[in-house]
Amino acid sequence: MHSESNFNTILIVASEAAKAERLKPVLLDEGYRIETVLSFSLPLPRLEVKPDLGIIWFPYASPDALPELENIIQAIQALGQGEPLQVLLIIDQDGTRWVEPSFRLGITDILTRPIHPLVLRQRVRLLLKARQTEELNQQLKRKVENQERQRMMSALEAALQMFRTDTPPASEPRSAPASFSIHPHLQFDPQQHCLIFKVGNLADCRKVELTADQSSILMYMICHPNRALSNREIAQAALGYGQLDEIQSRSIVRPHILRLRRKMDEDPEQPEILRTIRGSGYVFSPE
Repeated sequence: MHSESNFNTILIVASEAAKAERLKPVLLDEGYRIETVLSFSLPLPRLEVKPDLGIIWFPYASPDALPELENIIQAIQALGQGEPLQVLLIIDQDGTRWVEPSFRLGITDILTRPIHPLVLRQRVRLLLKARQTEELNQQLKRKVENQERQRMMSALEAALQMFRTDTPPASEPRSAPASFSIHPHLQFDPQQHCLIFKVGNLADCRKVELTADQSSILMYMICHPNRALSNREIAQAALGYGQLDEIQSRSIVRPHILRLRRKMDEDPEQPEILRTIRGSGYVFSPE
């Protein structure tokens, strides 16, 4: 047995026990665990272990069988949860004309009978290795994204420190996060997602609630004062959207900016705090 393989589980779906039994010796010799389903009827029965690879031995009879094959492919792929499970299809020689349709249905790889045991063994190894590599890539991607998110939050915190209004001495623990001064009579509290307007006496305050997205946008703009920020930059950096173009980003960001202006500026039609620079984006101008 191969110790690096014996943690993998392979699901075999076939119409006859004899077909599954022809595959098992080769796979068991590699140390794989085997789950067997002897039917193409859905839903699939409950499996004891989530498989790492699906193998279908499908008896093509006519083009009418393609919808049935598509359903079983999708059911097996769904077992991979976040990442679709890879599926190896085994077909008889007279089914070779269905190779192209099968790939269109989402099959990962195809073997045509007769199959040499060494070929089956090597193909399964490669498919499992490809899945493991993809999982590692996804884990690395998530790790990098988390590190980048932490880096950005640290940078935001450092930049925002300049705008904190009431910073207690280092020896005294802070009971609540400080707010950020936007205007002599206007502050932003990112923890409570609200704007705080000081009316007359400093003890008299009026709070205006913000949505989480509006708070994220305002926080990002506070960190980059007096600089034109494009819709795309705001959508990606402040709201966490992926690859969007400027037009797509504008449809997302502009409504938030308009609502922020209504909540912040005395005259939203002539904004002083969140200004528009034609062709460049939006500028946060604190006073």
